[in-house]
Amino acid sequence: MSALLLLLLALAEAQATRVPRDYRDSLHERTAREAEALVVDGRTDEAVALCRRHVEALGSSVEVLYEWAVALNAQGELRAAQARYDEVLALDPEHAAARYDRAELRLVAGQLDAAAEDLAVALKHRPDHWAVHFRLAEVAGLRADPPAFEAALLDALRHGFDLRTLPDYPRWQAFLADPLVGPVLVRVVTVYGDPRVLEQLRGP
Repeated sequence: MSALLLLLLALAEAQATRVPRDYRDSLHERTAREAEALVVDGRTDEAVALCRRHVEALGSSVEVLYEWAVALNAQGELRAAQARYDEVLALDPEHAAARYDRAELRLVAGQLDAAAEDLAVALKHRPDHWAVHFRLAEVAGLRADPPAFEAALLDALRHGFDLRTLPDYPRWQAFLADPLVGPVLVRVVTVYGDPRVLEQLRGP
């Protein structure tokens, strides 16, 4: 963390109630960007520590809490990450990135209805991003809902998803073997992709 930011945080901590709102907002944004850069560099411990110090000194902000959650997520601290995402969404229920990230954690936990609720909000704000549609396809697959599975997967394709990456997602091996959604996946890959993807999903 830069010497200037350390000084600003120290001043803010000492005179928190006297920091003008606009100035406080600029500090929130600056810390969030610095934390984001630390995560990109793989320095997640430093990002977590930076965000914690900032919140203790200046209070919670959507930007800083979100980057704190991302850093914890990258560390595999999923429960702690979800707690920070919850805090972000308590401040801004329409925060699309936090909704999407929390949906992924809820999918891992098998909380399909809760994940679908988060993804619906993310979709409202980012209908053009394939990732939201792709995760909705996973929800439909886990629910064994072939029509919804096909519709979401096709929407993901329309918005840039590459079927060749499917073998990177272990859950899709189970979808291929599923008697309900498996035939849908075979049809979509055969029509819009490369049948070799199916061979990779089936494994040796």
